[in-house]
Amino acid sequence: MSGVIVGRGSVAVEETPIRPLSSVRRLSTTLWLGLVVLISAVVRFALAAKVPGPGVFPDELIYSDLARSVGGSGAFRVRDVPFSAWTYGPVYVFMIVPAFRSVALPDAYLVAKALNCVAMSLAAVPTYFLARRVLEPRMARLAAVLAVIVPGMAFSSRIMTESLFYPAFLVVALVMVRTLEKPTASRQIGAVIAIGIACLVRAEALVLVPALLTSISVQAALDRHQVRRDLDVERPWVTYRVTGVALLACAALIVGASALASWSSIATASTRLGYIAGHLSLLALPRWLVYHVAELDLSLGIIPFAAAIFFVVKAVTAARAERGVQAFAVVASSTTLWMILLASAFATQADVNRVQERYIFYVEPLILIGFLAWVVSSDHVERFAAVVVGAAVVLPLVLPFGSLLNYHALASSPGLVIWLYLDVVSGNVPAVAIVATFAVGACVLFIRSKKRRSLVAPTIAYLAISGLLVSAAFTAVSERSLAAGIGQGERSWVDRAVGSDAQVVALWSGRGTPWMRFRRIWENEFFNRSVTSVYYLHAPLAYGLPQARLRLRKRTLVLPNGQPLRARYVLSDGPEIAGTPISAKPGLHLTLYRVTDVVRLAPQRRRTRLTLSEIIDPTPGSAKRG
Repeated sequence: MSGVIVGRGSVAVEETPIRPLSSVRRLSTTLWLGLVVLISAVVRFALAAKVPGPGVFPDELIYSDLARSVGGSGAFRVRDVPFSAWTYGPVYVFMIVPAFRSVALPDAYLVAKALNCVAMSLAAVPTYFLARRVLEPRMARLAAVLAVIVPGMAFSSRIMTESLFYPAFLVVALVMVRTLEKPTASRQIGAVIAIGIACLVRAEALVLVPALLTSISVQAALDRHQVRRDLDVERPWVTYRVTGVALLACAALIVGASALASWSSIATASTRLGYIAGHLSLLALPRWLVYHVAELDLSLGIIPFAAAIFFVVKAVTAARAERGVQAFAVVASSTTLWMILLASAFATQADVNRVQERYIFYVEPLILIGFLAWVVSSDHVERFAAVVVGAAVVLPLVLPFGSLLNYHALASSPGLVIWLYLDVVSGNVPAVAIVATFAVGACVLFIRSKKRRSLVAPTIAYLAISGLLVSAAFTAVSERSLAAGIGQGERSWVDRAVGSDAQVVALWSGRGTPWMRFRRIWENEFFNRSVTSVYYLHAPLAYGLPQARLRLRKRTLVLPNGQPLRARYVLSDGPEIAGTPISAKPGLHLTLYRVTDVVRLAPQRRRTRLTLSEIIDPTPGSAKRG
């Protein structure tokens, strides 16, 4: 680009390096982000490859089954039964379809995890552009790195929507910030579309609609104190009216499309949402709100959480805050608030009753950006400093560690895993004492640090160590789950015996401990395409996936409609089937039978009549024997 210098009697043209320098910087940024994404994806895949199988059921089973059915028949089916995918993230299903369509199991599982690692590592890109609103390029690059080392990145080894929703959420946050910076019609429509796409990745993204409206309301209130010619500060709804129109149009489009096609998907989604809403406890909501804020504080190492609060307060209250800085602070605060509210509401259900960090870790890059913005600033924080730092230190101590530091933390709260390890190692030392020691140390470091930049290294170390421990924990859980469901040897042993195109009926007896008994069916379903239908004899498997109860008519297994069960192959986890055993896992009481047509129990060798309990669990002492 040429700069024009106007003289008194002539016009001189002087070459300036503005465009070349800008191009070099853009190229440097692109290469840097590409390198961060590549290294993150490679490291994450190296960790994910060690995970031998799924560990979160039935989520991973549902997504893999949906991907297989879409890749095969083009329809959303689970266990060969039509299944609504609207609340299970259809966009994520389409992302992993190539893995389950192109290669055989269990290689497809490995390819799906590779796709996860790439998708989740892409979170570095929107994080960088979000950080550029408040940081210079070098620190914005550091923010991109922090985004790919948070403990929640370990979800890249799980066949779940977290991998895709993480970057999708950050893209929505970026679009929302751009909308508040300059609320043009195109940007407002773009924000609504981005939220709509995010909802197709993960249904919980619907909470971003009130987050967007909250951001607009707060920004409009702040605009009243600033003179802006491009905004109607007295009537902010005029400036943001396009957002309202776009939201109404989207709602009408959804209803219209459902009416023209089928209401079944919407009805299924409404039933699921109705079930959740019916099990929420408003009285328990404040308590779980505190718990989720405290856990988020602890998962980031306390210091970033306190620093981000200082940044937000300064950005919102400053008389002449830059538009981009203020917009980022508003969006970060509102999205964090609504995501925490969602997770807290879900946690109030009696059958959940635990911190759901997997619903809120997406906001952690926003908090870390605020932390870095505070680090590079020179603002004094004497006012409210004691209150903020004190709250950041005390909050984690209110967590009920006795009920949180258990197996469920490995699936729901990755930020607690490091404390679960320490709790196990420490022996009789209470977990709250360990956390208190850490919190006090973080407080002292925060207050006594002469240079704020010195706080960055401890934060990186804490996040990295925590993330590695979460990955190790995920591997351990998957190994245990695989051992309980399949044991040693080939994971696709059923397909190897009868072929992946065969139709195998799985018969579940319900025997075994609650944790492992479901996995004898789930693990074999996951790794064997031939296992397509599931039946049970007593209580159904958990989570209400498609299944049917069988009854005994003499020795014949009968369907609910009174017809006998017919199959070519039966995988039984207990009862002996009249047929030819093809393969077996004796240690797990799993046997694969070839049957002629009607499925019957094998005749008993003794004359005494057996009860159904003895047929299901023939181990010594399972019932009184006459």
